[in-house]
Amino acid sequence: MRRLSAHHDGIGNSMVDLMTSLAVIFILLLVAYLNKAIYEAGVAKRVISGLLTGTQTKREELKQILKQKGVDAEPDANDPLLLTIRIGGEKLQFDTAETVLKPQGKIFLKNFASSGLASVMTGENFKALQSVLIEGHTDSEGNDENNLRLSQGRSYSVLLYIINECGLPVDQRMRLLKLISASGRGESDLIRNSDGTENKDLSRRVSVKIRLKSIEQQKMPELERFIDAKNGGVK
Repeated sequence: MRRLSAHHDGIGNSMVDLMTSLAVIFILLLVAYLNKAIYEAGVAKRVISGLLTGTQTKREELKQILKQKGVDAEPDANDPLLLTIRIGGEKLQFDTAETVLKPQGKIFLKNFASSGLASVMTGENFKALQSVLIEGHTDSEGNDENNLRLSQGRSYSVLLYIINECGLPVDQRMRLLKLISASGRGESDLIRNSDGTENKDLSRRVSVKIRLKSIEQQKMPELERFIDAKNGGVK
């Protein structure tokens, strides 16, 4: 009986030792896996952070290019992909309740298109762009429906004139056609003075919004190399 008991005790101890060894191996494998996952997450974070920084750098580069052409573009504090060019009513010269461009407005748009827009429609600049939106705005005079229709008409007048009448080279015109659109916002985005009152002169405007491609829309060789390496070079 004692030998049988000792035999069972030996088996029990061996099982305990085996289970302990398996538990240790499992823990070591888990730690190794977690370390690898943390490392890969860190690499991916650095790659994506670099791409974000690159996008913001490109936006600043485009801003400086436009500035050299005499065009002021404002970065959006809440959108790292957006540059906004605000064209005041004094430059486009629409008559009250009209959508037809006046001669002075046409002269401004020709200069704007041939210098500012043309400079971002070339080479690497064009590759970085997602869209160009012509956006019309009115002040609060009149009713909402008429103001919306008025702002849409003015934005389309600007778009059509830039595309058809500004003498852009064929290649730049074709590139712009792929990106450009027009929209009216009516009085939905009024500009206000420091005391909260409406600034009607500034509210009457056309904005040109230049949007860069997001990370998902960009070709990302850095991230592709990381994924390829993670998959062992198998695509």
